[in-house]
Amino acid sequence: MSLFENTAAPARSVAFETRSADQRLFVLLIQTISLCAGLFLLVADWRTLSLEWIGRLLLFHLIWALWSWRKLGGTLLNPYVLFMLSATLFNAGLGLVEAVHLNREPILPDFPDEIVARSLLIVFASLSALHWGALFVLRDRPAGAGAPSVSSPIGDRALRLIGWGLLAISFVPLMVQLNKAVSVALGGGYFALFQQEIGFAGLGSAIQILSDLTGPGIFFLLAGSKERRFERRAALVLLMLYCGTALFLGSRGSAMSLVAVTWLWERSIARVPRMLLIGAAAVLLVGVFPLIRETRNLSAAERRTVSVRGTYSELEENPAVDAIMEMGSSILSLAYTLELVPNYRPYDLGAGYFYGAFSLVPSLFWARHPSVARGTYSKWLIESVDPVTADMGGGLGFSFIAEAFLNFGAVGAPFVCLLLGYGIARLWIWSERSRDPGGFAVVATLLPYLLFFARGEFMFIPRPFVWYGLVPYGAYLFLRRAGESHTA
Repeated sequence: MSLFENTAAPARSVAFETRSADQRLFVLLIQTISLCAGLFLLVADWRTLSLEWIGRLLLFHLIWALWSWRKLGGTLLNPYVLFMLSATLFNAGLGLVEAVHLNREPILPDFPDEIVARSLLIVFASLSALHWGALFVLRDRPAGAGAPSVSSPIGDRALRLIGWGLLAISFVPLMVQLNKAVSVALGGGYFALFQQEIGFAGLGSAIQILSDLTGPGIFFLLAGSKERRFERRAALVLLMLYCGTALFLGSRGSAMSLVAVTWLWERSIARVPRMLLIGAAAVLLVGVFPLIRETRNLSAAERRTVSVRGTYSELEENPAVDAIMEMGSSILSLAYTLELVPNYRPYDLGAGYFYGAFSLVPSLFWARHPSVARGTYSKWLIESVDPVTADMGGGLGFSFIAEAFLNFGAVGAPFVCLLLGYGIARLWIWSERSRDPGGFAVVATLLPYLLFFARGEFMFIPRPFVWYGLVPYGAYLFLRRAGESHTA
């Protein structure tokens, strides 16, 4: 029996429906208690709570979230679960390590315990709200969710045309981008990429936008290739070349595309062997990522002198613990934001989300896009806490939880996360309702950006969802209907 599959009988009897309704009510009730506890702790005397105790709360919630979703949602290989895991590791990773005493040093030693405790409590309340919003959507879970995709020769051909078209459009801009990135990284390492002038608008923006169509091209091509071995292999080869180059440069975020294509393969092509999936994830997290972290800032000449065994021997922690702690360090952005807001910067009261949505408008009409000219939260943060690193092009990243806090405060942040969980689960329900491979391609296109959003900000979500996902999907629907009317 697979850990990832719900083996409950699919019979649609009255007794089965009653048990399902009772299970949903019970799970939602427990999650409501978790959410209320998180909100209460935000306004209670949280200074008396130990970091270890808060870490255990986060660990128990992670276990509960996985169990409850598998019970009601049927599978853990799911866009919402993948985002929830990403959000937990990036924002609560240090708390998880603290809960089981795997860290050698105190977490966030440069901050007072009060700031660390409050940061972890905001994370707990926000993750509880995120899961509540997602569980609430499951009352509309279609009966066929998880069943094989419903495709047709005409629809598959339309998807392949869209995929090849996007790849053709993106080829030259991608080569220009990769050629520049490889030459810079080989000379000065990964950090040198952030010391380059970035084109926020005009030609530079156009090249970046067009090169980013590579991922959607691969996803749409793969979604329409269930019965086409050549196209499946071509999509996988292109993905491996793209992700392999990005990993060589030092960008571990490219692995998010591997996660997305795994889910898309599961929904559009065939079931992915679970042991293969677990093994590949372990190799990336424990083997590849720590090695990249230790070597990516080295030049090509310096990399040739690096010993893989020596690199691993220099790690202060077990590779698995080290990977979780590094991802969990993203909570730094929330801790710094708690110190700065509202003491040195007022709450944005939703302005950040407005400018994020405005990023949908192409960057071709301004010298600098208004959303960029206003400044991203990640840039504001690094300029506030480490101007020297900011001048060198470095940064700390950000967090969707820190962004919610900066806009609406500690109590408002969980409610933003509740809407986020609802929206992600609703998007999954939409794709499962028709089981159209085109809908799965849209979700797969957004998924890498969504997983990175766990340590990013909203500004980088609307454009890929609309321009890279929904617009190609609209073109696919047009071609499919044209083909169907022609053969009618």
